[in-house]
Amino acid sequence: MGEFDKEILAQKLAAIEAAKEASQDMVLDDDGLWAMSRDPEAVEAGKATFSVNCVACHLASLRGKEESPAAIGPSLVDDEWLYGGNPTDIKKIVLEGSPDITKGMVAWESILGDRRSSEVVAYILSHHDMP
Repeated sequence: MGEFDKEILAQKLAAIEAAKEASQDMVLDDDGLWAMSRDPEAVEAGKATFSVNCVACHLASLRGKEESPAAIGPSLVDDEWLYGGNPTDIKKIVLEGSPDITKGMVAWESILGDRRSSEVVAYILSHHDMP
């Protein structure tokens, strides 16, 4: 690897580390999650995670049962929420799963962790107007 390549790699690693530190400093209350939903990088990361983990139940359109009776999950783009529609309510369901374990969503915290769960919430919120 040449000196030029090492310099470019060092710059990219520094940028990644700075972004990671900035995301850790962000307060992830309702306002913080709404702010993330307007950050293209966070939304794109959330979309990637959603595409791998959530489309099976909520579909790529995020419309779930609204679009297809065969879908398991409810729509995430309407204004109806089963367990509260505030961003922190949505994140709690992603992290902890549905209170109704007999027919609800499983907990994703151990699989996604806090950051990726927050990005998924940001992606979902990006399909809604801020209050």
